[in-house]
Amino acid sequence: NKTGEVIKFNIERDDIKNFNEQEVHRPSLNCYNKERFSKGVRAVACVVNPTTGNTNVIAGSGDGTVQILNPKLQPIPTHAAKLHGAVTSIALHPDGKSFMAGTGLSQRYSVDVSTFTPELRETCHFGEIHDVKFPQKSSEIFVTASEQDIRVWSAVYNTELLRINVPNLTCYAIDITPSGGSIVSAWSDGKIRSFFPESGKLQFMIPDAHNDAVSSLAINNRDG
Repeated sequence: NKTGEVIKFNIERDDIKNFNEQEVHRPSLNCYNKERFSKGVRAVACVVNPTTGNTNVIAGSGDGTVQILNPKLQPIPTHAAKLHGAVTSIALHPDGKSFMAGTGLSQRYSVDVSTFTPELRETCHFGEIHDVKFPQKSSEIFVTASEQDIRVWSAVYNTELLRINVPNLTCYAIDITPSGGSIVSAWSDGKIRSFFPESGKLQFMIPDAHNDAVSSLAINNRDG
């Protein structure tokens, strides 16, 4: 629930009886976790321990934590991981040895149940994509602009190559120098920022380019 608790109920009950017959078994509260998850529990899934045969619970929380709880809903410290973004979905593999977890920041992870090591499988922007640019004379990579980051993608392998994060800001426009040595970007704080395409490090910044958001830009046909 939103207060960070996983609650287990016993749903055993009597068969249908006449209205005047008293029930012996009714659905009841079984147990709940004492250590609450931060920002609420967003997703749960049941997984069977092949060694003991007990049914454990995988819980994903709003702060990105995914963890296994034992049948008494006590957390298992060795089986916990931190993902990027609030965990919004958990899906078990049919063999029960791994599961997929999705987050609110558009990340999809594969997690091995035995080692509990998350592996990023797919990712994309979690907000609007405002601009897309290909380098001159190249169709193998492209760059996208969105909320809080710029990303460089491989068009051949459909994978993310580089992520440039600028928290709490939105990138509205990007361009690439003819030599490919700079990614120049326009931001919601009125600044223009240029980044190195290999490392993502800041190359230079033009403060107060506009008194409001910079919404477009274009680069000269030659560097320098």
